[in-house]
Order: sequence, then C-alpha cells, then structure tokens
Amino acid sequence: IHCEQGFIAAHDKKGDLVYRAMENLDFDNAECPIDHGLIHMALSNRETVFHPVATDQPRAVDASEKSRPDLIFCTPFFFAGNPEGCLYLTGRNKKLSTATCKTLIDILVRYGSALLERIRYQIQMTQERQNLKNRLELKDETIIRSEAMIRLYEDIRTIGPISVPVLILGEAGTGKELVASALHSFSNRQGACLTLNCSAIPEGIFESELFGSVKGAFHNAVDKPGKLELAHNGTVFLDEIGDMDLVLQPKLLRFLENKEITRLGDIRVKKLDVRIIAATNRNLEEKIRDNTFREDLFQRLSCFILKVPPLRERQEDIEPLIHFFLKQFSREYNWSLPAIADPVIKALESYSWPGNIRELRNSVLRLSVQAKGKTITMDDLARIGDNFGRESLRKVSSLPSLEKMEQKYIRQALDTAKGNISEAAKIAGIARSTFYEKMKKFQISSDKK
Repeated sequence: IHCEQGFIAAHDKKGDLVYRAMENLDFDNAECPIDHGLIHMALSNRETVFHPVATDQPRAVDASEKSRPDLIFCTPFFFAGNPEGCLYLTGRNKKLSTATCKTLIDILVRYGSALLERIRYQIQMTQERQNLKNRLELKDETIIRSEAMIRLYEDIRTIGPISVPVLILGEAGTGKELVASALHSFSNRQGACLTLNCSAIPEGIFESELFGSVKGAFHNAVDKPGKLELAHNGTVFLDEIGDMDLVLQPKLLRFLENKEITRLGDIRVKKLDVRIIAATNRNLEEKIRDNTFREDLFQRLSCFILKVPPLRERQEDIEPLIHFFLKQFSREYNWSLPAIADPVIKALESYSWPGNIRELRNSVLRLSVQAKGKTITMDDLARIGDNFGRESLRKVSSLPSLEKMEQKYIRQALDTAKGNISEAAKIAGIARSTFYEKMKKFQISSDKK
C-alpha cells in the first residue's frame, strides 16, 4: 500500500493515547503533521477513516509541501469489543487507490486485533491459573485438614493434565465448580474454562448455548458461537449434568465421541478440542434405571470420578475455612479482621451444614457484619440465628449437642471465675446479661461447691 510513515497509538491504564511502534517518525522532530482530528474520528466512529491531507497540525514542526503526505489512513483496533487504539499510516503517492488501501488495512488490523486479543487472553488465563494454583497449594495456607480432601487434592493434581472427561459428584454447595476450575488449572490447556448450568438454562435455548446457532435457525436467532466453540483448546464445565434433557444427551455423546459440532441451523461441521468436565448432585445410576439418563453418556463422562465429601463428614476443615473466609471478607470489604471466640467455632463445628461450604461462607459473612471488627461471640451467633434462622444458624441453637456443649462451657467459665458472673461472662466472650440468661436457661447456680 506504499505507506512511508506510521505509528500505533494505544490507550494506557489512564485512558490516554500513547504512541508506540513508530516507523520513520520522530515525535520530538516530526517530519510530517499528525492529524489528531482523524485519530479521534476513527476511534469515535469505530471504523477506518482517511484524508487526502492533514487538516489539524498542532504538533507540526516541518509543514512544508515536501513533507506533507498525500494520504492519511487511521484505523482502530479492538480488544473485547472496545477501541484499544489505532494504526496511523501516511503516504505520498497521489495515485494510491483509497478503496484498495482501506480494504487491505482493514484486513491487516482485523487480524492484528484478533492476535492482540488472543495474546492478552492467554496472559489473563495464565495469571488466573497461577492464582488458583496458589489458592490450592497446601504449603501456602492450609484450608483443608481432612484426609478425604487431601486425597481429593492429590487426585486433582494427578488427573488435571490428562485430557479426558471427569465426572464430579457431590451435594450442592460442596465446591464442585472449584474442583472443575482446579482440574483445568492443572491441565496444559491454553483455552478458557467455561461453565454451563444444565438446570438453569431453559430447554429451548440450551442447545444453542452449547453448540451455537446461525441467523435464522429459530425466531430472533443470530450468528453466535456456543460454549464449546468459545472454549476451543480449553474446558467446558457442565454443572448439574443430571438435569440435562434426554433429547440433548445424544448430541453431547456424539461430541464426546468425535469432537465435532454443528451449529443450530447450520450444515457446516467444526472440529474442536475441548475437555468436558461434568458435575451433579443427583444419583445418576438411579436416573439410568429410570431411563432419564443415558448409560452410554454416563460411561463416556466417567473416565474419572471425583467425589467431593459434604462438610458434615469433614468437621476438621470447618475451623480453617472459617478463618479463610474471615480473611477473605476483611480484604474484600476493607474490614478489620475480627477474632472469633472458641465456643462460636465449636458451635459451628457441631452444626450439620446441609448447605455445605456455600452456607458456611454466607454464615461467616453475616457474623463478620455483626461483629464490626470486634471478636465474634455467642451473642453474635444468637443474633444471626434469630435473624436468619431458616436459612442457616437457627438450627444450631436447637441441636442437643450444642446445648450440652454450651451448658458445659458456662459451667467451666463459672468454675474458672470462681463463681464471679461478671468475670465468667468476660471469659466466655459474651455480655453479662446474656451469660445470666444462659445460667437461668440451664439452671446453673453461681454458688461455689
């Protein structure tokens, strides 16, 4: 296209344009004027613009006719759909065809934008993968102590690099999606890890979400890649696979067998490299017997099966998880890190946690809000239970094991304080009035025996 000079202008972190990759240009001693108006027009209109001569010359040093360009092209490039900067080119050939040049430059920048987005995406994925690995490293911060979770962690490290399907089983809230992300992070896959919830998406649009669609395939359909295409060279996590419609199961099975897809309404076949990780809290063997889940699909998905134990079966993980969430909320909301009284931890450890880690996290958040940076006490626990009983901790106060433990703790506090109620309340970390109410509840006398 016979361009003699040019540069790339890209936005910095502040949003200002910074000039890079200059060719035959010295901005301290410019040989040709820079048309800032043209740059602004290209970025605003999101398209290539050109001008026969420069009209705005605020930085011109040599504006002689010799150095004035015959043609200026400015074309924006994009990242994540937004103008990231522009390519600015000038030439001095009056016979140049603007239409031809514009077409060539558009093609050049389109491929350049795609390459830039790919590079940035790869950097982002590498950083996210490393961050997740750091979170899972036992040596950095131990948030798991149970043998079951340590074995699961070792299985993740072993299975992660093997590009075969994995089926994750576990109750709701146990962290199955985190396990899927960890498997992807320990793999060598460079693409994205995308999630699709089989129970949350209406049956009518699930197929297009997974496989993609072309314009006209159905009412209001547009050309759109599905999750499988978007995750090429990566991973797709199919959550709640047990709820997948029986009609769609053969299509997923076909992809697992030949790694090919066809968008909804299209006839073209695309070959993809995508690892499938699926998860469910359903009993798939029962669903197979009920003819609501295909046995051949189950066999394809279950090359490896990982079982995530419920929180009630790994009580020793509760305390480190509590401290992990307290630190997380402290960083996230810029709160003072609260301490937590031992009886509160014992009470939380004695609860069955039907909502598993998700319920524990929400409960710790509520306790953090109540504590306001101070020590979390049994008062806070009781207050949370009263306010959010059905959702979480009201069950704690009704458990016989908790009542017995609470009664024992009140007696121990009184014994340590030698019958002094005020001192015992301080030891227990609760208000004197609350301590006295507990004494009345459990019919405990302050008299020394």
